Amino acid sequence: MDKMPSTAIEILKSVDKDEFYRREESEVMKHVKKAYNELVELGSRATKELGELLEDDSTWSCYFALKIMREVKDPEAVPYLINFLRKNSYYDSSNEEAMFALAEIGKPAVPLLMEEVKKEFENNVYNFYMVGALTRITEPEVYDFMVEITKDFLQNPEKYAGWFFIDHFTFNFEEHGRKDILPILKQLLKSKAVTDNERREIRDTVKVLEDPEGYKKELMETLRRFDDAFVMHEDKIEAPEISREELERADIRDLVNDNNEPVIIHDKDNERYFPLLYAIESAIANHYRSHPSLRDVDVICALKNIRNMFKNEFKPANELELEIISNLKSSLYINDFSKNETIACVKKILNSVKRHRAVDRKRGYLNFIIDFV
Repeated sequence: MDKMPSTAIEILKSVDKDEFYRREESEVMKHVKKAYNELVELGSRATKELGELLEDDSTWSCYFALKIMREVKDPEAVPYLINFLRKNSYYDSSNEEAMFALAEIGKPAVPLLMEEVKKEFENNVYNFYMVGALTRITEPEVYDFMVEITKDFLQNPEKYAGWFFIDHFTFNFEEHGRKDILPILKQLLKSKAVTDNERREIRDTVKVLEDPEGYKKELMETLRRFDDAFVMHEDKIEAPEISREELERADIRDLVNDNNEPVIIHDKDNERYFPLLYAIESAIANHYRSHPSLRDVDVICALKNIRNMFKNEFKPANELELEIISNLKSSLYINDFSKNETIACVKKILNSVKRHRAVDRKRGYLNFIIDFV
């Protein structure tokens, strides 16, 4: 007699409780592993019931359903996954699983995905995960669509002002591996509609397409030089003469100097900014040691939020952000840095995470720093 998904689905739903929400993914997985494997084995026969679990994106069962869909790669899951991404879940890890599930389903997902992305573009909506899913699929019609939109951006930048992210949209040209896009990307580099940050990302895409091996070597050398600074100067870290409680209560805006000069940190500046850079990376490394399910994408989200640390409305969103802020306060208390210098250091680490992640999508950065920090 064929297995039915209902029992396994109920086991997935059994971890949708407060006691499990306080646990790491690896711990929760132990409770559902057998059911999880059964649902993977059932394949398309479980898709409908798994799809129903996606209604509440705050649950473990929703997250595991997405992971199962990603493994099974059933084309029948496409409408469920698109509907999930349409809601733009607060949970980045779930969004990412849905995105990769669609991308790995591949060609069968293209028609509905293309229709959805075009519809959103018509309404000036840019859904990062929906676009990411589509542009990862290396089918000719996807490539042609990407070229069409990129050309239109060049010719009519005003259509895309304020809602479009050209660096993200063009990022996956490297997945397609076609060099005929290079002249268009190089035009983008000269466009006044492209910001400096976007230009840096597009320039990296150009480098990857022109010389993939050379880019990887350059990347690893840059990362090695950057992380060498931490090894060389680790012994220079001092402990602040203030209690942890006082630091926690301190407003980070009171710990920086008044210099408002703009700051861009180059590799040669690593030694000067070592106290701040180390403060950030040591917090991340220590958090990873105690939370091994942490991923590069979680670090990226945390650092993006922390860039706003000097704004009134800023609030740390999770434990990792709290730990980074705490370390930064300690460093700022005993060192003399400005607001712009502090933010520039956060951005430098953020770029480092992105570069490492380009080499190893899940934990390239985390697995690299754990040996050095």
